[in-house]
Amino acid sequence: MNACRIVYVVEEHGSLEKYGFAYGTLPEHGEIGEERFTVELHHEDQTVWYDLYAFSRPTTLARLAYPFTRRLQKRFARDSKSAMQKAVQLPG
Repeated sequence: MNACRIVYVVEEHGSLEKYGFAYGTLPEHGEIGEERFTVELHHEDQTVWYDLYAFSRPTTLARLAYPFTRRLQKRFARDSKSAMQKAVQLPG
């Protein structure tokens, strides 16, 4: 388990509605950084956007396994996108 905590919540209203949250790593985590997940509804054209933004710096242990940890990060981004697409698919 990689320890982290929610550092802020996003909730914006208006012509653009935006909801989300960000979490930051705690000392027990293998990386030092933050990830933010947001969903935006643009009323003007009725489009919905999903955004995943992350920045991190590896700890000493993660630096030793950098190719592996980088691959895990990229897989997480792909899996997150796939899960969001699956969640919003309309039946049949």
